[in-house]
Amino acid sequence: MRCAVLDIRTVSAAELARWEAAAEPERRARWQQFRRPDDRARSICADHLARTLLCEAGAQTPVIRVGRNGKPYVPGGPAFNCSHSGSFVCCAVHGSPVGIDLEARRPVRAALAARICTPEELVFAAPGGVFDPLRFLQLWTAKEAWVKYTGEGLGVDFRTLPAAAADGMHETLFGRRRALPELASSNFQVRASGERMARNTPIQGTAADIIKLAMVHVWQRLRDEKLQARLLLQVHDELIVEAPEEEIDEVKRILKEEMENVVHYSVPLTTEVGVGKTWLEAH
Repeated sequence: MRCAVLDIRTVSAAELARWEAAAEPERRARWQQFRRPDDRARSICADHLARTLLCEAGAQTPVIRVGRNGKPYVPGGPAFNCSHSGSFVCCAVHGSPVGIDLEARRPVRAALAARICTPEELVFAAPGGVFDPLRFLQLWTAKEAWVKYTGEGLGVDFRTLPAAAADGMHETLFGRRRALPELASSNFQVRASGERMARNTPIQGTAADIIKLAMVHVWQRLRDEKLQARLLLQVHDELIVEAPEEEIDEVKRILKEEMENVVHYSVPLTTEVGVGKTWLEAH
């Protein structure tokens, strides 16, 4: 993988003219259609950066063409992809398909997030209910880089695309990250399995985080209140405690308090406590 970033403010007018002249006639004609000089400069600089990296990767005098959904390519050469935003352009070159996206930090309307984010990603983009433009841009760049990698283009419904696809990671609501290399597999069945895990991680992964926190809090309460009861085991969303009969009521109170108040979401956590001489009897 070769990747580079260029600040267009460091490029002189003479360099820009020279780079433009080195491109194919159809690309020069396209640049002439830009109304804003900055847009034209960014596109020319991205083209030059791509040619430089392609040559370093072994492509001799690369000829850049435009394929399906506007994705550029070099016939018989390495795969590459470019992006530009603000004063910067970037490019990535790889032996297999690649996608890259760059976004300048800027104000973003919260309404835009609803059009491209899954429900789990909306929670990530608005921690505590307060919309964070930087977090949203992290999601946006991940999604756009992915559709540029696949060649699907911007016509895809971004709400159906988990941002985890781009970097092979996904997060629980507590920020714990899970690696999902299956998302980059060329095998459809393996990739589909990774997509299911990506959708499930914020839900079941967050539930796992909650029960672990509850387990720690219950253990601390039993210790601090100097009870003989001891925490034995966690089974899925259950905690199993062994306690003398005279401590049962107190242990039930501790379990209910700690497990229902370990986190506070709009949907309350509810707890049922069962008692028995065996695990089966307690159910």
